[in-house]
Amino acid sequence: MGSPPEPPVEPVELVPVERSARAVLEHLGQLYRHDLSEAYQLLPNPDGTFNFRELDRFRTGDDEGARAWLVHVAGRLGGFALIASTPDGGRSVAAFFVVRALRRSGVGRAAARLLLTQHVGRWTIGFQDYNTGVEASWTSIATEAVGTRWTTRSQPVPVEGVPPDTLLTFDTGPEVASPPPRGLTFGPAAEQYERYRPGYPQEVVDLVLTTDGRPLTTAIEIGAGTGKATRLIAAQGVAVLAVEPDPLMRAVLTRVTAGLPVTVVGSTLETLPSEVAAHPVDLLYAAAAWHWTDPATRWEQAARLLVEGGTFASFGGPMNLLDRDLVAQVEGVRAQFMQTDDVPPPRGDPATSQLHWPGAELVVSPYFTDVEEHDLPSTSTMTADDFVGLLSTVSAYLILPRATAAPSSRASGSSCRPRSRCAGTSSSTAPAGRTCPSLRELPAALPSALPSADVRARAARTPDGGGRCRWSPQAAGVTMVR
Repeated sequence: MGSPPEPPVEPVELVPVERSARAVLEHLGQLYRHDLSEAYQLLPNPDGTFNFRELDRFRTGDDEGARAWLVHVAGRLGGFALIASTPDGGRSVAAFFVVRALRRSGVGRAAARLLLTQHVGRWTIGFQDYNTGVEASWTSIATEAVGTRWTTRSQPVPVEGVPPDTLLTFDTGPEVASPPPRGLTFGPAAEQYERYRPGYPQEVVDLVLTTDGRPLTTAIEIGAGTGKATRLIAAQGVAVLAVEPDPLMRAVLTRVTAGLPVTVVGSTLETLPSEVAAHPVDLLYAAAAWHWTDPATRWEQAARLLVEGGTFASFGGPMNLLDRDLVAQVEGVRAQFMQTDDVPPPRGDPATSQLHWPGAELVVSPYFTDVEEHDLPSTSTMTADDFVGLLSTVSAYLILPRATAAPSSRASGSSCRPRSRCAGTSSSTAPAGRTCPSLRELPAALPSALPSADVRARAARTPDGGGRCRWSPQAAGVTMVR
């Protein structure tokens, strides 16, 4: 037997609960309470229902500060949301529920976005630490709305034996609301990031871990993402403190590094607690993430985190198609929305430098010396669908307005020629004469090369004086070979 058809997931609407629909709200409320019964150890009443006394204030209509909406998906019921006024004039999310068939489909996120448009100002959202995944989801939604300008705190629950609630607060007022920085947009695509982003060759790991004979047992990774590099370094027996600011990315990172010597921390380089620098490590590294750090402070911060003679490594970079016909198709589609999907270079390379960024920046830093750059080319093959999946994890596309990002990208008038032989270890063919009206119908095999520029450096001194470290980045690209 095949899998049942998946329900539609768009369009998503919030429909105010009218008096005639209050019974519907009560029925959905029972599903919501059943969902919470495991965490709260709730049992049903003798009549088979769960208590939901909080619903009364929304059901009667007597409380002007209490509002209720039904979540409609493609015209059908998908859940509900309740918000209430707070003493400071803000709003709180009293309950938020999406039926199980629509979870992890984007419906909840879309409904939450709509809910936040109902009030401009202060929001408070409460959840329980043992309600798995809720914190990651709501903090990611808050990041979409206000960047990093949100806070969380614990609030005791007046019930013996029940852990405290966590309260998430932020303000969507016009004076503070702004899009999140590009480096904080990956959370909604965390699972795609883990699935479609390529990993790193063992050759890079070996080079990063090469020392002059001294032991290398501890490391800090900045911008760990879903752990593409983390798992490789930790698998060599190195204890890694994996620093990642996005909660949805951290959730995947925690999952994929289970059983490895990895400690996950929610932070950026700039906001790391001071006690981290009090315990410097042998290796500090970033995999395709160092460009998100603050150029004014990153090298001083890096030196502070390292022991004397420690190693710094940075690797990863953009992917570039080599098949000229395919490049033209992709660029034609992309031009409808943006000029380029590259990340702007953090700083122009000095004309006199023979190194690429960040080597050119590092070589003039007073904290580092012995800079080396190495090219480590490698080749892999991906399908057209995987290439589109890869694009869905690129920040340039993630920051597009939803209305812009939603339509299928089209590249008209091009044909998919058959593929006979592909670079790398695999080959594939696609039917001749097939048209390619969208990115999803690009040639079936997209061979991709990941050339690496690996650079080393040693620290001349740390901010506190003395020490060295080595730097080792990898640049990446994608090739297409006929």
